[in-house]
Amino acid sequence: MIFILYSCGMIFALIFSHMLFCRLRWMAPFDLVKFLSLCFFWLVADAALSQWTVSRLPAAGSESFFLAPFWMSSYMLYFLGSLWYLAQCTALQVQSPSMLIMQRIERHPEKAVTYEELRRVFRDEEFIDARICDLVQHGHIVLENRHYALTARGRKIAAAVRTYRNLIRRGMGG
Repeated sequence: MIFILYSCGMIFALIFSHMLFCRLRWMAPFDLVKFLSLCFFWLVADAALSQWTVSRLPAAGSESFFLAPFWMSSYMLYFLGSLWYLAQCTALQVQSPSMLIMQRIERHPEKAVTYEELRRVFRDEEFIDARICDLVQHGHIVLENRHYALTARGRKIAAAVRTYRNLIRRGMGG
């Protein structure tokens, strides 16, 4: 169990250090070489901490071989967590039409926009219709008096994405 806690701690350390380096402008939000170097650094820290723990256990002799599944699962969890975080960073690199719509609604002084105002954001009418239908069906926006407004769920999602993007110094939507 302690090895899993080490791995989770290293994943959080990776995320925190990445956000810190992006805020301090020591690295771009998606500089793959520096990001992989950071991942490798925390993997080495996880391995060192795990091996130090194994050496401190009373059965550090021949029985330490039987602890291999535990520390190996720690490495695997760290690897999967790093891949998940890399995927999340990659997903925030692209310009999301749904987030652009939610951003437009959120930034509007009345916190609601008409269909015509949203159409000015995109040129393809079928595209925007599909995005608006998707956002309405998932409960992110609602149509009230010919104006689209964010629901409580939509405000939470927009705020979470905005906060995260601000932490890594990325603008909203791309």
